[in-house]
Amino acid sequence: MSKGQTNSRKQRRLYAQKAGFLQVKNMFGKNSEEGRAWYDKMAADGKEAHDIHTNNMNDKLEHEQQLRLNIAKENWKVTGYDETEIAMLEEAFSIDTIKNKETFQADRKEVKRLRRTAKASLKNRKDANS
Repeated sequence: MSKGQTNSRKQRRLYAQKAGFLQVKNMFGKNSEEGRAWYDKMAADGKEAHDIHTNNMNDKLEHEQQLRLNIAKENWKVTGYDETEIAMLEEAFSIDTIKNKETFQADRKEVKRLRRTAKASLKNRKDANS
């Protein structure tokens, strides 16, 4: 298992079986005090494992999106966009990569507007220099 990964349910159950925990658990009824404590502990452990996994995945996605944004920024600089235009394109990129069901259509319109404004600004600067 590599760093940052959690054991699967199958692996955790195998470890508990090898340690003899399952045999002890089966000695008690599901609704007995000891049985309830076991199930509550397993539920808490599962929730914690899920939270760890969710945080790891969110961190990974955030890192990947930041790498994509950095590559896009370099491409925009090479294309000739200035800092204000890059800021507009960066905002459009952020809105476009993070989806929100409630504001999806408005977000798409905003992204198009920002990209159109940045492109028009670049074109106006190039035409003024020509």
